[in-house]
Amino acid sequence: MRVHCSRRSVGRHISSDGELLWPDVANQESIKAVQKLKPLQEMFDLTRQDHAQFYDLCKRLLTFEPNRRECSARALSRLPPKLSRELVREEARARPRA
Repeated sequence: MRVHCSRRSVGRHISSDGELLWPDVANQESIKAVQKLKPLQEMFDLTRQDHAQFYDLCKRLLTFEPNRRECSARALSRLPPKLSRELVREEARARPRA
């Protein structure tokens, strides 16, 4: 798969011709951290509707193929209203107060 972007914007994990170089250029600490991660599906209780909806959102946003990946604005616009309100509240709570 080829990804066209400037070398400066992607750092050391993408070659000049757009090929992914990870894990070739990753350090051992990074590789171990990634290997410890659970699959995305296991991070949610998919029997709960809100978890299933959020999992679906994450899956659409994290699709590897750029042509199949949904842009964030479209994905967020397709959220059920209740989940949208909950995400906005969570984000507001997470922001540091001035």
